[in-house]
Amino acid sequence: MKTSPLRAALIGCGRIGAGCSGIGHSRLQSHAAAYTACEGTNLVAACDPDEKVLACMSEKWGIERLYRDAGEMIQSEDPEVVSICTPASSHLSLMREVVALGSFKRVLLEKPVASTPEEAAEIDMLAKANNVTVAVNYARRYAPVYQAVAKGFQEGQYGDIQHIQVVYTKGIVNNGSHVLDLLRFLFGDPDGFAVVNVISPVAEDPEVSFRVVYQDRFEVWISCVDSSQYNVFDMDVFGTRGRLRFTDLGHKSSVYNVEDVREIHGFRQLKMDSLQDTGLSTATGRAVSDVLDAEKEGRLPICTIRDGALALSMAVEIAEAAVLDKKLFHSFVSLKSGENRFPNLS
Repeated sequence: MKTSPLRAALIGCGRIGAGCSGIGHSRLQSHAAAYTACEGTNLVAACDPDEKVLACMSEKWGIERLYRDAGEMIQSEDPEVVSICTPASSHLSLMREVVALGSFKRVLLEKPVASTPEEAAEIDMLAKANNVTVAVNYARRYAPVYQAVAKGFQEGQYGDIQHIQVVYTKGIVNNGSHVLDLLRFLFGDPDGFAVVNVISPVAEDPEVSFRVVYQDRFEVWISCVDSSQYNVFDMDVFGTRGRLRFTDLGHKSSVYNVEDVREIHGFRQLKMDSLQDTGLSTATGRAVSDVLDAEKEGRLPICTIRDGALALSMAVEIAEAAVLDKKLFHSFVSLKSGENRFPNLS
């Protein structure tokens, strides 16, 4: 017997929420597009404090039940799944409000998960106390090629990792936390970091180049470049059995295998074997499906509040070291003593 689609509501209708604000076009699927495409959901209402953004939402997605207050929307519509796509500074207060008013059991939360790791821990407490499944939309975790690559690294498909180079733009918290979450997803928890260079020392979210260490196995060099020139998010992984590159802001991946041409050139070299789309552009839709399935199956989402909190915490630790100009090696407090800093995160 086919069940009725779940009623979905959207809090925050900007670029990632509904594509209704911000300069330029993002190739990432908005939450509105994801709910519209998902057979298991029906987007019934949206909330944003900006009337122009709401007007755009109505025209673009045909949503007529529009609100400027999240609490009013939750009480009036009683949705079954909610996306929160507002600035990180509002996530905790919104969770407090809507969880107290609604009966929904599913939330897709944009990243960063909160302003501070402590706020993230409180969001986790709220979710557990009210039996709400919360997934965090670090989109690469939901893209098929990234998932396949993570499995490949676990199975030793690329051999031993020799070196990783990442280049990104903008602040360490908002954009750099994507790097840190992706590293955890692909390789597990790193051991520590060292600040290499501070591009912009803005206290709230500095632009930082740094290196991350995985014990005695390998290092990851993460370079930040000037975002006023262009945006970039590339990763280059060198293993003993080949090379893997993510380019085009993470939308393309290429695999290079070892080619034995010693008889011709006297050495072995890397040869591109494949180039493919990673599926990143539709990852939000898979995040929607995952939060629905996780709640139904009683399991954790692919990206949990704890994952979001640890990416945020590592970014904050790097930012603090950068602002204080501490270019020394540091162990990640968030990983080494996470039980003490986040006692309620599972």
